[in-house]
Amino acid sequence: MVNWLETHNNVSFLVAILLAGFIFYISSIPSSSFPSGLGILTKLYHLGIFFILTFFLLMALVQGKAQYKYFILTTLLIVIAYAITDELHQLFVLGRNTAIGDVLIDSIGIFCAGALYSLTIKEK
Repeated sequence: MVNWLETHNNVSFLVAILLAGFIFYISSIPSSSFPSGLGILTKLYHLGIFFILTFFLLMALVQGKAQYKYFILTTLLIVIAYAITDELHQLFVLGRNTAIGDVLIDSIGIFCAGALYSLTIKEK
């Protein structure tokens, strides 16, 4: 499946853009619209959605290229920057705030996706 998504990187890129849009949309919802007590679910959301976003963006940009380490690092930095701007965006949403902890959880998902993708490249 990874090989197909790398070959058809426009599909991977489209999925990554849709995921980034979904993240922005969810971040735009005022906190009063969320049920209380989501705790661990929100942390799992952060970890999972940024893992998936990173993995699809890696498949779109890296494509198993010879200098894949440079491309992986660049992609990870792009997604971390997006995670930071996502938190800053929440400053302007009613009832929402920024949390460095969310960026750290996002980063765990981002780095896990980078590590998994690196393993898939090394197996080729």
